[in-house]
Amino acid sequence: MRTKFFKGFLIFSLMLQLFINVFANPVAQAASLDIRDNYTISTVAGTGVAGNGEKGLDLYMAGPQGIALDSAGNIYFAEFSSHRVRKLAPNGQVTTVAGNSIPGSDGMGGAATAGQLYSPRGIVLLGHKLYIADQGSNTIKMVDLDTGILTKIAGTGTAGFADGPAANAQFNSPYAIDADTNGNLYIADYSNYRIRKIDKNGNVTTVAGNGTQPAQGTADWVPNNIDALSAKLLSPVSIKIDKVGNIYFGTNANLLQKVDASGKIWNVIGNGSLGDPNNGATAASVAFAPPMGLDIKPGTNEIYITTTFSRKIYRLDAAGKINTVVGRELIHPSIRTMDLRRPGT
Repeated sequence: MRTKFFKGFLIFSLMLQLFINVFANPVAQAASLDIRDNYTISTVAGTGVAGNGEKGLDLYMAGPQGIALDSAGNIYFAEFSSHRVRKLAPNGQVTTVAGNSIPGSDGMGGAATAGQLYSPRGIVLLGHKLYIADQGSNTIKMVDLDTGILTKIAGTGTAGFADGPAANAQFNSPYAIDADTNGNLYIADYSNYRIRKIDKNGNVTTVAGNGTQPAQGTADWVPNNIDALSAKLLSPVSIKIDKVGNIYFGTNANLLQKVDASGKIWNVIGNGSLGDPNNGATAASVAFAPPMGLDIKPGTNEIYITTTFSRKIYRLDAAGKINTVVGRELIHPSIRTMDLRRPGT
């Protein structure tokens, strides 16, 4: 269990510092794209041990997951294991934004710090509202950062599948969340094998996935150039919407996929096999791993991807080539497609 925590914390730290250095730093954005030659990784919050604390580097973090950054430089992050969302301020102070460490959904409509979250994973910030994919409660919750009030905006709380008005909709382990430029929310609905959308009017619809798992080794395992609603998806784990509305998401089939404006699904990274790609390889043909974190560099078509399997961060360029930007070989490259994880981790 301790080894699993350290692995998760390491990936979170890498994601967080890459996000700050590459996406939030205008000097970094103007520098060379070879990140390994121009940037360093440093810890900005957490000691590597689960628990509590006040200063960022003294903080005992408990299962850090999704992150979001506001224009003032505050970093919000979900703590899966402590059932909270917290904020790291530019001065290094850490405060709790939502959750009282007791898993559940009590306290809706009241102070966010007194209300309950249940294993929050993904978060996204829209203006002064922070939206949370609350996996354990099968709901989507929201903190109004101006008032400090926590509300449930979608999901009955019962695991299941139902589209329709947000209050009556059902999710099953919502894992990741993002928003488009119009304020619509998109959710990687892990155990429903679907991508869901909550529009600004509070209606929930499905945009990808027919609700069934694909069989490995069949054409269904790597859906490509077909209607997204007919595709079989294996447990989507990450999601990111670009400026023109393309929906990128990672699945446990070791794929990064895209749904375009016409509703078609396209394969972007991965051939469905598990592995660690060579630098410069054509992304759609490589053995890959479940993309656990995604971001798109502003002003470019470059996508950055984290995987826990290879413990690396990759960059997909506009030409469809993939390269490692953080991390190094764990074992000999001749056995890249083998499981790099140690037994029991």
